Amino acid sequence: MKILLFGATGQLGQDIQKVFEGASITKFSSKEFDFSSTDKLVVNDQYDIIINAMAMTNTGLCEEQSSLAYKLNAERVGEISKLAAFMDAVLFHFSTDYVFDGLEKKKYTETDLPSPVSIYGASKLAGEFHAKMYHKKIFVFRVSSLFGVGGNNFVKVMLQKAKNGESLTVVDDQFMSPTHSLDVARVVKYFVDNKVEDYGVFHVSNQGVCSWFEFTKEILNIAGLNVELSPVSHTQFPAKLRRPEYSPLDISKISKYHQMPDWKVALGEFLGLLEK
Repeated sequence: MKILLFGATGQLGQDIQKVFEGASITKFSSKEFDFSSTDKLVVNDQYDIIINAMAMTNTGLCEEQSSLAYKLNAERVGEISKLAAFMDAVLFHFSTDYVFDGLEKKKYTETDLPSPVSIYGASKLAGEFHAKMYHKKIFVFRVSSLFGVGGNNFVKVMLQKAKNGESLTVVDDQFMSPTHSLDVARVVKYFVDNKVEDYGVFHVSNQGVCSWFEFTKEILNIAGLNVELSPVSHTQFPAKLRRPEYSPLDISKISKYHQMPDWKVALGEFLGLLEK
């Protein structure tokens, strides 16, 4: 089995390499890959699995540079999908809970109608369409609030601020399901190993729901850090980016194949890995 991985240096890409240790993987980072010559670059070899973990995830920058966001999060996904179709390879692509507006105040299922409220969410939704437009053997995994050892993320930022003795003020009226990127990678590994053919969209997040304030409180609790932590409404943080107020994902569908751990358990594992 040969695997082609895009986005190898990101936190999800690094965790995918961990779970596929020993496998034959050809890796590209976003900086290494020229999307104007997709076929010419990799068509000389044949791959069984293509994993696209690349994305423009700087949500604020997406708002400022919408054309670039659509190019990276949508158009280039179409090129990768064409490549997968040409090779008849199974394609794994990752999307986001930001394809929903968060107004329903319930966990979103795969059949709920997306309604993004940001350029980031809209560009990722467009990426889903581009991915499915050219190929049938595709899994779209929508993930939520990722944190991983190999990348910069909310958990690492809060830890650093707390270690510096800074007081923290965190939003307590926006809710999501924090997700360890290593758990997402494990689902990919399970699907590959078990040759799952139930192609389509899956919601893949850790179990449970919390606000960013509750998430931060647990980060500090597990890490044994004691700093002042105050809740605040998201309305007190003027921002160009509008975020969904309630975007936990219903993971009933993926649970038929693979059990996702609770977010607190996943956070504990992540913090333990950080210490190694």
